[in-house]
Amino acid sequence: MKNLQTTVDHGAIPFIPFKANAQADRGTHVWSKMFFFYNYKREEFLAHYHKRSNVESVFQMIKSKFGERLRSKTETASK
Repeated sequence: MKNLQTTVDHGAIPFIPFKANAQADRGTHVWSKMFFFYNYKREEFLAHYHKRSNVESVFQMIKSKFGERLRSKTETASK
C-alpha cells in the first residue's frame, strides 16, 4: 500500500485493476480513491490502464522483429 502513495508522490497515477473480491473499506486513501474510480468510471479507468498494455505490446514487437540486433547499454535493459 505504501508503494501506491509513493507513486502518487512522484506525480504518477497507479492504474491497477482490482480483483472481483476487492472491497472499498480496505487499504489507504489512494487505494480507496482508485477503487472508486475503477468501479464508477470503469471505461475511463480501463482506457488509461490499457495504454500500458499497448506500450508493452509495441516493445515486444520491436524485440521480436530485431532480436539479436536490438542493442541496449546493459544486459538487464535488453530483457
